[in-house]
Amino acid sequence: MNPVRPWEKDSEWLLEHDTVSAMHSAWNELDEQARRVQWPSVMISAMRQSPQRAHIVLEATLSPQTPGYAIHDVLVFLSQTQFLASARDSQEKILKSEEMMRLLRKIITEFPKTYVLFPQRVFGLCAKALATEQALELYNLLRESNFPLQLNTLCQFASKFARSTTRKNVAFEILRGLPDGEVNLNNARESSIITSLLHCTASQNLGEEMQADFDAKEALLYFVGRGFSINVIAATAFLNTLCRSGEAEEAVRLAWLFSESGVKLDKKAWRIAFRGAKSTRKVDYIAKGLDLANEAGVPLVDVLNNALHSIYALSESERREKGSRHKPGPPIFVPMLRIYAKVFELQPLQWWLSDSIPLLLAENDAGPSEQQPQHLLPQLHEREQLHEGELHEGEQLQEEEQAQQEELTPEEQKLQEQQQAQPQLHQQKQGISHKGNSGAARRRWGVESTIIPFIDKTFSGFRPTTKLQPSLTTIAIMLRAYIRSLQNPYDLTTCYAFFKARLEEQGRDTSLPSASRLVMDQASLIHDTFILSMTDHRDLSRSALEIFGDMLKDHKRVTGSHANQNDDHNDSSNTGTAQNDRKVDNEKRSDKFSASKQSPVIPIHPSPSVMTFTILLRGLMKSHSYFLVDHFLEVMRELGIHPNQVTWNAIVRGHAIRQNVRRTVMAMQDMEAAGHKPDVHTFKAFQVLKEQDKALKLMEKMIEMNAREAGLGVDDL
Repeated sequence: MNPVRPWEKDSEWLLEHDTVSAMHSAWNELDEQARRVQWPSVMISAMRQSPQRAHIVLEATLSPQTPGYAIHDVLVFLSQTQFLASARDSQEKILKSEEMMRLLRKIITEFPKTYVLFPQRVFGLCAKALATEQALELYNLLRESNFPLQLNTLCQFASKFARSTTRKNVAFEILRGLPDGEVNLNNARESSIITSLLHCTASQNLGEEMQADFDAKEALLYFVGRGFSINVIAATAFLNTLCRSGEAEEAVRLAWLFSESGVKLDKKAWRIAFRGAKSTRKVDYIAKGLDLANEAGVPLVDVLNNALHSIYALSESERREKGSRHKPGPPIFVPMLRIYAKVFELQPLQWWLSDSIPLLLAENDAGPSEQQPQHLLPQLHEREQLHEGELHEGEQLQEEEQAQQEELTPEEQKLQEQQQAQPQLHQQKQGISHKGNSGAARRRWGVESTIIPFIDKTFSGFRPTTKLQPSLTTIAIMLRAYIRSLQNPYDLTTCYAFFKARLEEQGRDTSLPSASRLVMDQASLIHDTFILSMTDHRDLSRSALEIFGDMLKDHKRVTGSHANQNDDHNDSSNTGTAQNDRKVDNEKRSDKFSASKQSPVIPIHPSPSVMTFTILLRGLMKSHSYFLVDHFLEVMRELGIHPNQVTWNAIVRGHAIRQNVRRTVMAMQDMEAAGHKPDVHTFKAFQVLKEQDKALKLMEKMIEMNAREAGLGVDDL
């Protein structure tokens, strides 16, 4: 027995029981007088010995009526011990919240209202700590029991519900019920709650109907009418909500309205607004988004990068919309290159391309004709076609043509000479164009007459005296456009071989442009683009897997290096006979360890991301390689990568297209087990099944089977 704390082990006999009912039965075996005497020492012992189970002990020992002040003290203790914050995942937090709520419900409903003098602080802490649904249950219970809630407590509940995607309507009701004279919506606390309330994520899952009665625009109008001054944080949250809910055009319009009303938008707010502008696929909204950059003080290179990316994004959208998987996509690279060359230095991009940039630009200026060699790009058009509808006067067109002729600078001539001096860059290939129909007969794309001429004209308005250095993002955008313009399988494989050689070359010579910085900055984005393009061709499935293999091997090389360093460190600390027997070996390994500490392993290829796996899985299922799906999911688990909603939807759709009812149902169940609810894309995939009734019956049968197996497992335990 501890002489300082003789009561320390008084709760051990009670903590031996696992459930409230078992504890309650054991507690009631004592007579009432013994329970009254022993309760203080038992409770304080439980709070010290097992704070995570103190709420269970309190619930089991509430008879006879425990002193109200003591219940109050235990509740304060529970709300301050991070009991709920220790939950490992959302499911565990919900279970713990239900246990805590059961205790609170029992105290509030079974004891006289004045017996336990609940401090407002306890309610506020519980509102913050409980899971959303249990916090809502507590709020409703307090309202029904006529407990007066102070302003701070109401704000705690409002803050909790405002951050939820499904209970924002409750938060809005709480804020609307606050007394006018006592609340300043521009205070830090109230302003933060409003910002959380205005920040909504697109909810396409089964809980969508739960928040259907909340309208962010209505809420904003209400708060502005109550004197709320929109700040940049609230504006950013609201713009993000509009973009995610499919109201991107409204987001661009309101971004301008906020700016004209004195709200100083920052770079983050502009990015969100411009992302929404791109999603509209309308040039006029993209133009408004670019103009907004001046008001937000966005750096010029960032503006130009987003302008270039708008061409890439709109071309990919059009490619998907027209279903051109087995046909050449929009020929965007050379037009983008011509636009890029107006503002940016060519050398940083040229290092990554096997094609000569000056040659491509010269071909572009010449324009395709019947006299041109077949290897020239069929997607290049005369400048009159590119600028149709944009330049109306002949004088302007002449000025543009003259400026284009002047663009073949000494720098470009030097680059062309360097290309001719590197025979490895002139492999036999068709280039980024491919033999096919002439420009007049080939397919026309909307981006060629909309976004490309507009961005071309936008870049022409800059014409800096000194060309700008492209950022890593600029290089990545151009590389991805280059890759997506390669339609011939041979060109794709040779392009990746060149790209891979550049990555490995940089690993040997640090004086070269930093490939490792590109990999670290862009992660798997460029590799994913290669894989995406290759999975468009059934013949390149193996090549796509080889790229994935390069990423996987490099990931293991880097992680294995860290493990070896730890092993070397452990070996160097060996003692006794084993150390003496391996003295020479350890000296060598020690040298190796020292060298590895001085020069850490730099990855050449990025680690696979969840998007890498999603693209691969989708491509494998398109090529009917279904047997590899489970293998890739296992590799994801080994790497600690969890499939997201997009991944699961791709798997469900792949099995549904194959009309494999059982695998489709199993994939949907695995998705829900991973914590993802079916969204509209899941249901669209499910609708591909012809035997939907059979699938629903199988789903019900599997649910019953799982429930029965879970019950058997509990009994066995």
